[in-house]
Amino acid sequence: MNGYSELRARGVEFVAEWAQWGAVLILAPGREAADEIAYEACGGALVGVARAGLRPLVLELSGGELNRRGLAPVGRVVREALAARVAAEASRSGSLRYLAPVAGFPGFPRALAETFEELRLNGVGAEQVRGCGESGPDLALLLAAYEGELAARGFADHAARVQMARTAVAARFRETAVLAIDLAPRTRSERELVAAILRGARAHLELRPGSGAAEPATSLESLQRYLFSTDAVPVRDEDGTVEIFSTSGEALECVEIARRIGARGIGFDECAILLRSPERYQPLVVEALRRAGIPAHCTRGSRRPDAAGRSFLALLHCAEERLSASRFAEYLSLGQMPESEEPRTPAAWERLLVDAAVIGGAARWETRLRGLREDFERRYAAAEEEEERARWRQRIDRLEALRAFAMPVIERLAALPERANWGEWIETLTALAEFTLNDPTRVLELLEELEPMREIGPVGLGEVLLVLGPRFQQLSSAPEGARYGKVWVGGIEEARGMAFRAVYVPGVNEGLFPRPPAEDPLLLERQREALGIALRAEDTELLGIAAACATEHFALSYSRLDLLTGRVRVPSFYAFAAHRAAGGSEIDVHEFEKRARSATGTRIGWPAPENAADAIDDAEFDLATLAPLTKGSGQYLKSLPGRAVESLRARWMRWHAPWKAADGLVVDEIGDDALKRYRLGARAWSPSTLQQYARCPYRFALRGILGLRAVENPTGIQRMDPAQRGELFHRVQFELLRDLASRELLPVSPATLAGALDRLDAVLEDVAAKAEAELAPAIPQIWRGEVQAIRADLRGWLQEKALRDADWTPQFYELSFGLKDPAGRDPRSRKDAVEVEGGYRLQGSIDLVERHPSGVLRVVDHKTGRVPEPKPDTVGGGEALQPLLYALAAEAIVGEPVSSGRLYYATIAQNYRTIDVPLNDWTRRRMQHVLEIIDGAMRDGFLPAAPRKDGCKGCDYLPVCGPYEEERVRVKSQAELKTLKELRGWK
Repeated sequence: MNGYSELRARGVEFVAEWAQWGAVLILAPGREAADEIAYEACGGALVGVARAGLRPLVLELSGGELNRRGLAPVGRVVREALAARVAAEASRSGSLRYLAPVAGFPGFPRALAETFEELRLNGVGAEQVRGCGESGPDLALLLAAYEGELAARGFADHAARVQMARTAVAARFRETAVLAIDLAPRTRSERELVAAILRGARAHLELRPGSGAAEPATSLESLQRYLFSTDAVPVRDEDGTVEIFSTSGEALECVEIARRIGARGIGFDECAILLRSPERYQPLVVEALRRAGIPAHCTRGSRRPDAAGRSFLALLHCAEERLSASRFAEYLSLGQMPESEEPRTPAAWERLLVDAAVIGGAARWETRLRGLREDFERRYAAAEEEEERARWRQRIDRLEALRAFAMPVIERLAALPERANWGEWIETLTALAEFTLNDPTRVLELLEELEPMREIGPVGLGEVLLVLGPRFQQLSSAPEGARYGKVWVGGIEEARGMAFRAVYVPGVNEGLFPRPPAEDPLLLERQREALGIALRAEDTELLGIAAACATEHFALSYSRLDLLTGRVRVPSFYAFAAHRAAGGSEIDVHEFEKRARSATGTRIGWPAPENAADAIDDAEFDLATLAPLTKGSGQYLKSLPGRAVESLRARWMRWHAPWKAADGLVVDEIGDDALKRYRLGARAWSPSTLQQYARCPYRFALRGILGLRAVENPTGIQRMDPAQRGELFHRVQFELLRDLASRELLPVSPATLAGALDRLDAVLEDVAAKAEAELAPAIPQIWRGEVQAIRADLRGWLQEKALRDADWTPQFYELSFGLKDPAGRDPRSRKDAVEVEGGYRLQGSIDLVERHPSGVLRVVDHKTGRVPEPKPDTVGGGEALQPLLYALAAEAIVGEPVSSGRLYYATIAQNYRTIDVPLNDWTRRRMQHVLEIIDGAMRDGFLPAAPRKDGCKGCDYLPVCGPYEEERVRVKSQAELKTLKELRGWK
């Protein structure tokens, strides 16, 4: 493949030759590629030299015919609105079959509009589509309706404009020389138009990359020639023109690219960073360049998102989800509110919304905010210390400020029309944007694009979101100024036809570049082939484009770790293909990865180069200076503000063998009694919290000692999460057992089963109705479906009890101990904690205590989750303590011996499996030993971050510790973990 620099040189010659004789048109994939050729060929004298991409040229050529026919050109936003309209109407009429399940998805209008454009640009009509594939009939129906809307409204989309443009070609280019550089139209109409332009021109030159005749002189030229070729590639010595390197993570990958750009000593505008996934890599690239002091020019495909668009979208979703507080909090968090003389504290307001748990209509907002104020007023009045009173006064003032700001916005959202013409929506949303956004300019520009749709409707908010949602999500700020003097950062396709001295392509990881194979679900590959529609660009073509852009240096990079999950990542086969095509010798995968790793010196634990002179900013310079550990090298850090010294020492300690305070809740000083008041004999602990110790001592400390919890966000419930499902399940069980006891229907037996099932339905309806009123689910139908699933599980539970446990009579249910408020629990519950052998204190609530006719008692803990694997025998490696601890607690409360504790997985999915743990002398001693180990850890002040295998998966505290604790604990001293490992070995 020729590089674009060679094509550009030939194009420059053509333009320079023909510009002196008349008009010249440079037709390129993008305007910037055309500009480069024009500037090089003509310098500043560009009179008579026009530059254009294909779409802008089509709009220009079709202008006369559009005016003659009285048609209005429409862009993508209007096309998507029309697609959403015809899809909504077809869905309402029940006309869709194959596409019905996805027609309401947010991305459907955009995908449908793109499919319509492909079909129309390839001259494929509704009748041809109808008999092609499973989606054919639905697509034919929608395409016919879409074309009817275009005709009825006098709209001309791009496909129509391409046909009209052909009428102007002969007259327009008769006296014009045309240069076409790597145009690659994929549709029949566009290819025919380009061919007509070239045929009608006074002279023309069409340039495309191809295999050069000369032997490659460099590794880069070899790569451009042999990439993805089946020809044998001559092996050559590395000359530095092609580089493949890896780093620990994506952010470091971008930092290394910035370092290389700064070190090359060439103009920034002669460097490009080409992105396969701009949405993933562009923020990291921009941040790395900012740190290095390198200016960046971000193209249209990878600009910074405009927060105003996302903020406005959050408000519309707030209205759609019955004025959801989480969506309103999202709007606040983006900081796009209008400026005001009154101080505004969005972060504090978000916390107040969590406290108020505001979900539902405008009236509920007013009620709950007023109720929260009353609660704050009571706490303010009850506070004895002045400092505490000042804190509550501050919260009251903030709440009033939130109410004053939020309620007018909420009322406007509540007043949005249910259904209206697009014209009314445009006016309403324009007023809303001006009222709620500090700078609504770009939102208003997008709404103005919908003006041609003014008379169409009515449509609901859901349809409006289908059209505008993706646009507001991607609303972005245009790049400022010219690209010269800045590194070019953009998508690979946008760089087609351009040439740079150095090109960098990050993210060459398996699953990212190339992306996993995926077909267009609306128009499958076999349908495209049958209809004569070209397949979409493959990633192999994109890598070829990236390579063709480079003239002196081409670098591919990949990351070795996903820092969010801690998972190892591997290079894609594109990296190996590039190595081969560049003339690299045959090497195995491990050697390849070793070479890529050795090309960089930074790592996660110490993100800095080996040589301080190579640092891109002060932070890297400091770390690089400290790395040699020469005496006194870090003394200057002590004079810096902040906690740099403490941070570095903590980082060092965490990755070295001795256990220190940086490793979790670890008390260094011998005899320190900091944890004395938390020991098992000093305060009451719940069995569920004690179970966390075996999983990870630090998780146990964060939850049980520090009281750290994941942030609660009030949301409009759509599906019950496991916690909500379990809470509703247990609440129904408690109310049902109490009801059955009052009606003398216990124990549940074959004789009483029918009556128990009837009572279950009544109790479930009552409890579920109260929960629905409290939680205000956003989609009631889905909520009620979940309730029906709970009904099925509970009916099966009653049937199982009648069949297998008819001789066990429920004696106590929700028997609590040590809880401050036992309301809603068994009346025989006690507020005092239970003390078991050893003086250890417990608190909690036992689901059920049953009595056998023999007088024996058994405790039962109902579960709605999965049965653990492997199944616990006694303590389950320290993570199944509830059966034995609840049994011991029941003995202390009731004053009678308990035979066993049972874990009852009372759902259809788990087949009503049970795990019974006997309470005997041996299991008592085992539990005693478990409690001694946990209490001893607190006595010794040793609760480190030492998770068991896979203990970090799904952990709420991952943001606190990071994803590498399992890896880090392997380098620590193991002697201190002896008892913890022993506990984990007890099944």
